[in-house]
Amino acid sequence: MQLFQKAIVDQQKFQFHMNKLNEVVEDLSILSLEDISELQQLKENFQLKINDFYNENRKLNICIIGQVKAGKSSFLNTMIFDGKDVLPRASTPKTATLTKIEYAEQNSIEVFYYSKEEWEQIQERARSTSELDEYRVAREIVKLAEQQQINVADYLVKGSELVEFASEEELMSQINDYVGENGRLTALVKHVTLNVNNSYLEGISIVDTPGLNDPIASRTDKTKQFIEVCDVVFFLSRASQFLDQTDMDLLTAQLPQKGVNRLVLIGSRYDEGLQDTIYDFDSLEEADEDTKKSLRRVATKNINAFIDRLKQRNASKILISVIEECASPIFISSMAHNMSNKNTESYAKDEQVVFENLSEHDDLTNEMLHYIGNINDVKNVFTEVIAQKEQTLLEKSKSFLPLAEQQLQTELENVLTLQKRRLTMLIEHDQETIAKQKQEMKTQILNIQSATTSIFTDLFAKLEAQKTEGNMALRQASKDYSNVAERTGIETETRSLTVSTSKWYNPLSWGSSSTEYYTVETRYYYLDVSDALENLRNFSVDAVNTVEQAFLDAISFHELKRRLLTTVIENFDTGSEFYDPAYFKLLTEKTIQAMELPTLKIDISQYLSSLGNSFSGEVRDANSKAEMKNKLATYISQMLDEISSRFTAEVKVFKGSLEKIEASFTDELLKNINAEYEVILTQFENKEVEIQKLREALKIIEQLLYSQITN
Repeated sequence: MQLFQKAIVDQQKFQFHMNKLNEVVEDLSILSLEDISELQQLKENFQLKINDFYNENRKLNICIIGQVKAGKSSFLNTMIFDGKDVLPRASTPKTATLTKIEYAEQNSIEVFYYSKEEWEQIQERARSTSELDEYRVAREIVKLAEQQQINVADYLVKGSELVEFASEEELMSQINDYVGENGRLTALVKHVTLNVNNSYLEGISIVDTPGLNDPIASRTDKTKQFIEVCDVVFFLSRASQFLDQTDMDLLTAQLPQKGVNRLVLIGSRYDEGLQDTIYDFDSLEEADEDTKKSLRRVATKNINAFIDRLKQRNASKILISVIEECASPIFISSMAHNMSNKNTESYAKDEQVVFENLSEHDDLTNEMLHYIGNINDVKNVFTEVIAQKEQTLLEKSKSFLPLAEQQLQTELENVLTLQKRRLTMLIEHDQETIAKQKQEMKTQILNIQSATTSIFTDLFAKLEAQKTEGNMALRQASKDYSNVAERTGIETETRSLTVSTSKWYNPLSWGSSSTEYYTVETRYYYLDVSDALENLRNFSVDAVNTVEQAFLDAISFHELKRRLLTTVIENFDTGSEFYDPAYFKLLTEKTIQAMELPTLKIDISQYLSSLGNSFSGEVRDANSKAEMKNKLATYISQMLDEISSRFTAEVKVFKGSLEKIEASFTDELLKNINAEYEVILTQFENKEVEIQKLREALKIIEQLLYSQITN
């Protein structure tokens, strides 16, 4: 293979770096395992990459990443199985099983079950009443296993099993048992590998991941292992929640550090984005153009901001170029693509809903569905990356060392900073002083907690006030939109009149006549059904804007960040070794970023259809006008009830999330500082030995860093 002939010369360099990592871990073994755990992880990850990369049968590893419900399974069903629902959709985290798909002559499913130890961890979490994801999902998994009435122990000792299938249809009937929403064995399956006789898969390995926000730790570990050796990533972000905070956390915090050589951003389930905006435009084409512009602006803003941060950190050009490609996302709808290949009579229920919503302007055709689907653009990228496999892997091999050396330097600097601080405290303080400082620190944290509670109490009060104002604004808007103004019309009627044309002086004209025509205008009053439909649309838009503005007015992120930072500074001893402005700023920013404002979406299609089907054009007679006014008022009232109810519910949920964020802010401050004090207090028990050890470690680290810089 040409790649390995070219890259074989790099093996000596890779081995040299591996030896360096071994030496670093060995030289710093005088420190605790916890202190060098990240260095140990760097060593293991680098070895994993090298072993995988130089595997004789190395395939191009393509990862499909995105949150639950981002449409990953639908995407792969369209790309690989011609739209057939072979891979079940993971509608909840409990069924978000990692699935690997590869080519093989014999079709089979290789199923990997949880081990006994992993299942015991899940059961332990399930016994907790905590509402954190990892505990809640553990309860759901255990409950699902109990509902299926299976002997769990039989499968925990299996490890894995191979199940063969003859056709895609047989695969569809069998795979649901292992990864389906309520599959018989879904609760016990950690991940599966599909071996499929499909030439499209030759030379590649596709991994459909549950994402790194998976609350099941063992599945997350497996996902991380796959990403570690991943070459190309297709990152799916749902168009209706495009690049939200969870997406950006994954993009910015996880993938860039894994050596991915190409990153393709996909705006998935694009039909949902269109359904949210179509009522604001006169045609589907206009809605499509504006929606894509809006989503591209989101991508440009978020990706450029991230690139700026990378440049400030002197990140490698390779990493920056990989991220830059995300500024040009591809928008797709697997559903629209599959619909374009069907007759309307063949649509499934969810497809019928999409068809009705996108047909608002009666301009939806199969050609337009195919265009919205846009699957060919992604297939072209797939074809391109497969064709460039050799070059992609070769380029990746070139980035191994720069990325690995950068990671090593960063981690050595982190260890150096920590050990310097410990040495200073051991030399300049005694055990009693440190214990006293620890107690004082608790008092400072409690003061911060008290001040933080005050900040959040003010925020909650403001949120309630905005909820009251918002509901008042909604009620007023409902009154305004419940009425539709009468229009004035003029009806022109042509009439005729017979006029004598007889002339007394002309006997031949006697008895003759002619017809003359004239018009009569009659003024009338009517209601236009299009005005009523417009009122429904406008109330929907205004109501959503009112709710979202209420949340924005309640929470000024800039002001909240300033108040939290001020609280820390005012209550923290700035002369303390633990006073780290950069850390406090980062913790505050993470707290702010965790606040995701609710968004409200309202489906008014049923109201529009009902009103549009009941009336058309100009409504003139009194009874019909009264009926239309009553229907409009009823629909607006029903919409108001729904929106007000959801508004109140969203405020309650949002307050709950803020309460958790409030608690975690001071908990994080205290957790890290307490842990560090405990380490230092323990070191005081053998102070002189620890000082000597730290000095030796600092000398080693400084030499290693000098070597990193000069080589």
